[in-house]
Amino acid sequence: MLETTIAELHDLFERSIMASSIAEPLASLDADEPPSKILQFLEKHGFDVVGIRQDGLVQAYVHRDDLSGASDTLEAAMPIGAERTVPASGSLLEAVRKASADGFVFVNSLGQPTGIITRADLNKPPVRMWLFSLVTLLEMEMLRLIRATYPGEEWRVLLKAQRIKKVEQLFEDRQRRNEYLDLADCLQFCDKKEIICKSPGLWPLFGESRENARAFLRDCEQLRNEVVHIQELTGSSWTEAIDLAGRIEATLSRLERERSANS
Repeated sequence: MLETTIAELHDLFERSIMASSIAEPLASLDADEPPSKILQFLEKHGFDVVGIRQDGLVQAYVHRDDLSGASDTLEAAMPIGAERTVPASGSLLEAVRKASADGFVFVNSLGQPTGIITRADLNKPPVRMWLFSLVTLLEMEMLRLIRATYPGEEWRVLLKAQRIKKVEQLFEDRQRRNEYLDLADCLQFCDKKEIICKSPGLWPLFGESRENARAFLRDCEQLRNEVVHIQELTGSSWTEAIDLAGRIEATLSRLERERSANS
């Protein structure tokens, strides 16, 4: 049942949180507008980029930095190529990766650029929901593997006495609230990480070495904490978060394939 739930949740998050979830409408002006008017429009609205229409369709864009000294708008304009776009229903990972690296990315709908995602959009709630969902799915996979590897409560020998006491206290508190669970449900992320990194049959699923697996899971735990506490991510923090999200996605996909092959 848990295995089905993980796969269903992964599919749900991929379908529910897409590039369009954080895109803003793309403003556009006609190509025959003079650069001075384009610049005035950008400054008025606080934009850095605007779409340029030719024959009624947005086929290019111009950045405010490229307008200085330009005598014609089309001289400063750049074509909107495939490398600058993502589909509206496409992967949020691809969208945030491009926006973080290039500063912005256009979002296509029905074959036309209709939206734009900039670095400023990366701190929107849907992105945080997506990051949190990835770490949550990973944590569910960790628990599934622990249950399969250590039936009953055999995993207890891998945790220190003070951690076992914390887990037991949480279990008792939740039992008093009539929550249906077992002791393993009360393992915290740090506990699952410790069990996996001490298990020769488990840590290779998360890294090329034991230390690599530990570092990966430690980074995942830190990312989850930052998202939960709504700490704003900027600059290199976003680059690291997006890289980590890609690694989590790859790990989840690999674990799903292995689970399907063994079912």
